[in-house]
Amino acid sequence: MRVNSRRPSGPPTIPVHDAALRILARRACSRRELEDRLRRKGYPESVIRAELRRLEGAGLLDEGELARAVVRDAGRRGLGRRAAQATLRRRRVAEAPAGEAIDALTPEQEAESLALALARARRHHPGFE
Repeated sequence: MRVNSRRPSGPPTIPVHDAALRILARRACSRRELEDRLRRKGYPESVIRAELRRLEGAGLLDEGELARAVVRDAGRRGLGRRAAQATLRRRRVAEAPAGEAIDALTPEQEAESLALALARARRHHPGFE
């Protein structure tokens, strides 16, 4: 997580909803990631909490979907269960949806990830067996 050392010089100039949508348009965020980003922009806690509820109600902030996407992406990159878990922790995804996404991994999916990693290792390191 990148820490912004700059403090807002005054109250935010755009509505919290617009700020949240701009953040989410760049990258899917966990609830805690978005909460932290809005807090750093200077929005009051009560406004942030209300906006997070609004986004969750509209389906624009979905920890379960984010967790599943992180696990799928890790598999496509040839990363295993532990790497996916580490990414979920780093992204500050809530424990329950993160655990459900990890538990949904099948042995076949893990074998495919391992095969991808092995193929990549062989390409990058000739003679690797």
